[in-house]
Amino acid sequence: MAVNNIGRGPPSDPVETRTGEQAPSSPPLAVQVRMLSASTMLVQWEPPEEPNGQIRGYRVYYSSDMNAPLSGWQKHNTDDSRLTTISGLTTDITYSLRVLGFTSVGDGPPSDVLQVKTQQGVPAQPSSFEAEAELDTRIMLTWLWPVQDSITKYELQYWESNSDNKIHVTFNPAGSYAVEGLKPDTMYRFSLAARSEFGLGVYTQPIEARTAQSTPSAPPQEVHLSSLSSTSLKVSWVAPPAAARHGAIVAYTVSYQSTGSASEDSERHDVSGIGADASSYVLEGLEKWTEYQVWVRAHTDVGPGPESAPVRIKTKEDVPGAPPRKLEVEAVNSTAIRVTWKAPLPGKQHGQIRGYQVIFSRLENGEPRGQPNIMDVALPEAQVLSSNALCVFLFISISLFHSIVLLTPLFFCLFHLSLSLSLSLLLYHSQTSTLSLPLEQGTDV
Repeated sequence: MAVNNIGRGPPSDPVETRTGEQAPSSPPLAVQVRMLSASTMLVQWEPPEEPNGQIRGYRVYYSSDMNAPLSGWQKHNTDDSRLTTISGLTTDITYSLRVLGFTSVGDGPPSDVLQVKTQQGVPAQPSSFEAEAELDTRIMLTWLWPVQDSITKYELQYWESNSDNKIHVTFNPAGSYAVEGLKPDTMYRFSLAARSEFGLGVYTQPIEARTAQSTPSAPPQEVHLSSLSSTSLKVSWVAPPAAARHGAIVAYTVSYQSTGSASEDSERHDVSGIGADASSYVLEGLEKWTEYQVWVRAHTDVGPGPESAPVRIKTKEDVPGAPPRKLEVEAVNSTAIRVTWKAPLPGKQHGQIRGYQVIFSRLENGEPRGQPNIMDVALPEAQVLSSNALCVFLFISISLFHSIVLLTPLFFCLFHLSLSLSLSLLLYHSQTSTLSLPLEQGTDV
């Protein structure tokens, strides 16, 4: 049609033409063979799917040496019919044959090799033998029914592609068979032969198919934990055994949960999407000096596998997160006072309490005078502090320490008592201390 600025004109009348011929681009289909006698075979086929022109005829190549080049095989030409007979064969041997179609331009590709024994009544090799995975443990096999052969049984051999351990199965005549109980994500090879009352035919050339992927059947191995700090743990692992992966590992998930009753967060947490190449992961933002249990599981595209057995470890110790509780001071007599307290709550201790730190100083006019006196007392040992100096006012601060880590004062206590001229501090394992302070008798403190 013609087109201008105004629009399109009417279309012309249709004209037909044909592209030039080419050689067929696909082989004949459904090639089958059977023995008419011990020296004569009948070959049948269907036209190619892509003839690319007018099929002028077919060529049947056959040879007793399957490994010889096709040019060295015997050739039998026929017209464009779909069957032919070949006579004068040598008896009691196996022949291989292939069929191709040709146009006026040239030959198309030959069909796959099909084999037959030159024994009358023995079935030909099953043709169009194919395998397709249906599930992660099942592969479906299909083939063409033979031409007028009296099949009594089929015999199947299959094995893993990396193994020589062949499994043999016999079943009644059919055009398909489902092989069950296979391993997921595994390549298998299959070879099929037909049997009649006259004997067993030729096995097909092995064909291959891989079962579908599945979830891993085993967890990651060698899961280990190491405490990096008071708030972080490192998890390391090895991928599941190759035979138990059932597909490519695409990710890992690390799950963790605190086990302590004093934990502020007892929920289970999952860290997903860890890369397939990873072999470790650092968990951060954890509670201090808290026991955690950790699991690891691997994923394929199908889903996650089983979790590893839980592994437990504690985060490292840290300084306490709270001061001693319920600090109290009372006069014991004219020369002593008793200081008592309770340990911080378990969730705030952040480690094993090693001892306490007592800080005291004189007060004048309500203000500390001079440098504070610091005394570290390890549990459960008692320690004594003495001084000949006279005191008028005193303030006390108690804090905790872990190992050599010391805390700044957290509690202050101001008190007024009449005391004697000696100063001593005795700290018991029961977390009760007795403090004697040297002051002039009758002094109001």
